[in-house]
Amino acid sequence: IYAFSWRYPNAAGAQIELKIATTGNEFVLADATKVHWDRVYVFRPYDEAKFIAESLGFPWPHSEEAGLENSEGFSVIVFVNHKHVAAWAKVPRNEFEFDVGKPGSAVARGDAVFEIERRPGQSTMLRRRGLPAENR
Repeated sequence: IYAFSWRYPNAAGAQIELKIATTGNEFVLADATKVHWDRVYVFRPYDEAKFIAESLGFPWPHSEEAGLENSEGFSVIVFVNHKHVAAWAKVPRNEFEFDVGKPGSAVARGDAVFEIERRPGQSTMLRRRGLPAENR
Protein backbone atom coordinates (compact mmCIF):
# COMPACT_ATOMS: atom_id res chain seq x y z
CA ILE A 1 0.00 0.00 0.00
CA TYR A 2 1.22 3.47 -0.90
CA ALA A 3 -0.06 6.42 1.15
CA PHE A 4 0.35 10.17 0.91
CA SER A 5 -1.27 13.15 2.59
CA TRP A 6 -4.14 15.18 1.22
CA ARG A 7 -4.57 18.91 1.75
CA TYR A 8 -7.78 20.30 3.19
CA PRO A 9 -7.95 23.96 2.24
CA ASN A 10 -10.62 24.75 4.85
CA ALA A 11 -9.40 22.70 7.80
CA ALA A 12 -6.22 24.50 8.90
CA GLY A 13 -3.69 21.83 8.12
CA ALA A 14 -5.81 18.74 8.75
CA GLN A 15 -4.60 15.79 6.72
CA ILE A 16 -5.84 12.39 5.69
CA GLU A 17 -4.21 9.52 3.88
CA LEU A 18 -5.21 8.15 0.54
CA LYS A 19 -4.36 4.49 0.26
CA ILE A 20 -3.76 2.95 -3.11
CA ALA A 21 -3.54 -0.81 -2.96
CA THR A 22 -1.06 -1.87 -5.60
CA THR A 23 -1.81 -5.55 -5.29
CA GLY A 24 -5.09 -5.74 -7.20
CA ASN A 25 -6.05 -4.82 -10.76
CA GLU A 26 -8.51 -2.06 -9.89
CA PHE A 27 -8.49 1.03 -7.70
CA VAL A 28 -11.78 2.61 -6.52
CA LEU A 29 -11.06 6.20 -5.56
CA ALA A 30 -14.20 6.52 -3.40
CA ASP A 31 -12.91 3.69 -1.20
CA ALA A 32 -9.55 5.37 -0.69
CA THR A 33 -10.68 8.40 1.31
CA LYS A 34 -13.49 9.56 3.57
CA VAL A 35 -13.63 13.04 2.05
CA HIS A 36 -17.11 13.97 0.85
CA TRP A 37 -16.90 14.63 -2.89
CA ASP A 38 -19.06 14.24 -5.97
CA ARG A 39 -16.45 14.68 -8.70
CA VAL A 40 -12.69 14.63 -9.06
CA TYR A 41 -10.23 16.28 -11.43
CA VAL A 42 -6.64 15.42 -12.20
CA PHE A 43 -4.54 18.32 -13.41
CA ARG A 44 -1.27 17.75 -15.21
CA PRO A 45 2.07 19.51 -15.17
CA TYR A 46 2.02 23.00 -16.65
CA ASP A 47 -1.77 23.38 -16.36
CA GLU A 48 -2.38 27.05 -15.64
CA ALA A 49 -4.63 28.54 -12.97
CA LYS A 50 -7.01 29.88 -15.64
CA PHE A 51 -7.43 26.39 -17.16
CA ILE A 52 -8.01 24.89 -13.71
CA ALA A 53 -10.69 27.50 -12.86
CA GLU A 54 -12.41 26.97 -16.22
CA SER A 55 -12.38 23.20 -15.68
CA LEU A 56 -13.71 23.41 -12.12
CA GLY A 57 -16.30 26.02 -13.05
CA PHE A 58 -15.18 28.36 -10.27
CA PRO A 59 -11.96 30.06 -9.16
CA TRP A 60 -9.72 28.03 -6.88
CA PRO A 61 -7.36 30.21 -4.84
CA HIS A 62 -4.97 27.29 -4.15
CA SER A 63 -4.26 26.56 -7.83
CA GLU A 64 -1.09 28.66 -7.80
CA GLU A 65 -0.02 27.18 -4.46
CA ALA A 66 -0.32 23.73 -6.05
CA GLY A 67 2.55 24.77 -8.32
CA LEU A 68 1.66 22.96 -11.52
CA GLU A 69 2.66 25.82 -13.78
CA ASN A 70 6.32 25.37 -12.88
CA SER A 71 6.82 21.65 -12.36
CA GLU A 72 6.52 18.40 -14.21
CA GLY A 73 7.25 16.21 -11.17
CA PHE A 74 3.67 15.82 -10.01
CA SER A 75 0.00 16.00 -10.93
CA VAL A 76 -2.67 17.53 -8.72
CA ILE A 77 -5.84 15.66 -7.87
CA VAL A 78 -8.75 17.85 -6.76
CA PHE A 79 -11.86 16.54 -5.01
CA VAL A 80 -14.91 18.77 -5.48
CA ASN A 81 -18.11 18.64 -3.46
CA HIS A 82 -20.82 20.73 -5.11
CA LYS A 83 -19.10 24.04 -5.87
CA HIS A 84 -16.11 23.93 -3.54
CA VAL A 85 -12.82 22.08 -3.29
CA ALA A 86 -13.12 19.53 -0.49
CA ALA A 87 -9.49 18.33 -0.66
CA TRP A 88 -6.51 18.25 -2.98
CA ALA A 89 -3.06 16.74 -3.19
CA LYS A 90 0.08 16.63 -5.23
CA VAL A 91 0.63 13.15 -6.63
CA PRO A 92 4.27 12.35 -7.48
CA ARG A 93 4.45 11.27 -11.11
CA ASN A 94 7.40 8.99 -10.42
CA GLU A 95 4.97 6.89 -8.33
CA PHE A 96 1.60 7.24 -10.09
CA GLU A 97 0.21 8.60 -13.35
CA PHE A 98 -3.54 9.16 -13.64
CA ASP A 99 -5.30 8.92 -17.00
CA VAL A 100 -8.83 10.29 -16.76
CA GLY A 101 -9.27 11.03 -20.45
CA LYS A 102 -9.63 14.56 -21.74
CA PRO A 103 -7.52 17.06 -19.73
CA GLY A 104 -9.61 19.10 -17.32
CA SER A 105 -12.59 16.77 -17.44
CA ALA A 106 -14.56 15.88 -14.33
CA VAL A 107 -14.90 12.29 -13.22
CA ALA A 108 -18.04 11.55 -11.22
CA ARG A 109 -17.56 9.69 -7.95
CA GLY A 110 -19.22 6.53 -9.28
CA ASP A 111 -17.01 6.57 -12.38
CA ALA A 112 -13.73 7.07 -10.51
CA VAL A 113 -12.61 3.47 -10.89
CA PHE A 114 -9.11 2.95 -12.24
CA GLU A 115 -7.40 -0.01 -13.82
CA ILE A 116 -3.93 -0.49 -12.38
CA GLU A 117 -1.18 -0.96 -14.93
CA ARG A 118 2.16 -1.77 -13.37
CA ARG A 119 5.05 -0.68 -15.57
CA PRO A 120 8.42 -2.09 -14.48
CA GLY A 121 10.96 0.68 -14.04
CA GLN A 122 8.25 3.34 -14.49
CA SER A 123 5.40 4.82 -12.47
CA THR A 124 2.20 2.86 -12.01
CA MET A 125 -0.54 3.94 -14.43
CA LEU A 126 -4.02 4.42 -12.99
CA ARG A 127 -6.31 4.55 -16.05
CA ARG A 128 -10.00 5.32 -15.64
CA ARG A 129 -12.02 2.25 -16.43
CA GLY A 130 -14.04 2.53 -19.60
CA LEU A 131 -11.89 5.05 -21.47
CA PRO A 132 -12.22 4.82 -25.26
CA ALA A 133 -9.56 2.77 -27.05
CA GLU A 134 -7.76 5.88 -28.40
CA ASN A 135 -6.80 6.81 -24.82
CA ARG A 136 -4.97 3.52 -24.24
